[in-house]
Amino acid sequence: AVGYQGIAVEYGTETLYNRVTVSRASGTAVAVDDTDSQAEYGVSVLDRPGLLLSADDQVAAIADYLLSRNAEPQVRIREVSVDLATTTSVPQLVGVEIGDILRVRYTPNGIGEQISQFALVEGVAHSATPQQHTITFALDRITTLPFELNSDDWGVLDTSTLGL
Repeated sequence: AVGYQGIAVEYGTETLYNRVTVSRASGTAVAVDDTDSQAEYGVSVLDRPGLLLSADDQVAAIADYLLSRNAEPQVRIREVSVDLATTTSVPQLVGVEIGDILRVRYTPNGIGEQISQFALVEGVAHSATPQQHTITFALDRITTLPFELNSDDWGVLDTSTLGL
């Protein structure tokens, strides 16, 4: 476990989309709706036209995926900053790259239940002065983990634990 200096958390409808329309170049558009979400939050549309896909079934799969991921408000940990002077995990932290998966545990205001979320690293920024070196990781929530044999998080042998 590595302590963090700063964290940016979103919860709300900023990324809530309950009608998704997706199309491919020279293909027909596929629209999917979550009517329960629309009744509760109103209609919010995500449009992804002209994707470079080869088949309409791929378009439908992407539309379904985007709808399932965005139809309800979610807690999203967007950013975590770590001061390298306050941790013994410097080698692990400086080795984190875009595309890596991190597990972030966060207890809002130090009370209530801990939020544990796997996140994809989308950006890494360093801010260094003679007194301090901070690494900031830009993150996006992931809902499906890669399968890895005998991993406590991503696939334990002889159990039904195979990702989230």
